[in-house]
Amino acid sequence: MKRMMLAGAMMMLGGLSVRAGAQMDDPKFVPREEPVVEVPAEEVKSVPLTALLRVDDEFAYRAESVVRQRVTTPAGVALESVNESDAEFVFRVVAVTDAGADVEMRYARLRVSVTGSGAAVGGMEFDSDESREDEEGNLLAMSLRPIVEGVMTVVLDARMEVKEVRGLAGLIPEGGKSLITEESIISTVTPVFALRGEPGEARVGEAWTSEGTEKQRGVVLKRTSTKKLERVSGGEATLSMTDETKVESGTMGGGMELEVWKTTGTAVWDAKERRLV
Repeated sequence: MKRMMLAGAMMMLGGLSVRAGAQMDDPKFVPREEPVVEVPAEEVKSVPLTALLRVDDEFAYRAESVVRQRVTTPAGVALESVNESDAEFVFRVVAVTDAGADVEMRYARLRVSVTGSGAAVGGMEFDSDESREDEEGNLLAMSLRPIVEGVMTVVLDARMEVKEVRGLAGLIPEGGKSLITEESIISTVTPVFALRGEPGEARVGEAWTSEGTEKQRGVVLKRTSTKKLERVSGGEATLSMTDETKVESGTMGGGMELEVWKTTGTAVWDAKERRLV
């Protein structure tokens, strides 16, 4: 199971806060005693940071997230909501061409809870492993159950960047809304396929920045992501990451003010297999 490890303050939209592997909490876990030799930066060539895919490859990925959202009313009242999710994905590569790749994606499991004074469906929980019989009247279940039981296709370009997610629209109930959007899925699974766009590689000490925008509740949000290849050791590359979201334009109406969040963390990439560790 591949993970990306992030910690720190939470980004308002799509921020990931992934805890370290469970084996580190296992009292039976004994770390290897042999020393790990750091490779001097000058001896390391550029590390490829895009996935190497083959037809029929299958792999899994897990993302645990905490998304905190806070708005302030004209009366000065702060409304907060906290969305926590634990998503397990299963991928299968169905096509690879010079133009990119198509990867089938489905949820192996999804757990979501929404709480807080500013939550539209506050106090509700959803677990795809639970029985349908316990979901009557659960707004989360009504919007999420069709998605976790469906199959989607992640479409990648030649640089292994996610261009679209096909099949999601048909899984959302007609006229309904869902916590899961194409933008949120793209944000979550992008690190599975590419930690850097063009040129798709980096040297130790090199940093780069990417920007993107998305709209929520009448507000255009600008997200700035900065990554840096910190070191390479034993064939594994460690990257530091910072994501920050700010309000670029627009208003929520009614004098409501939207606060934004910042996320920092790390990712570990297998430079040989070209996948997240």
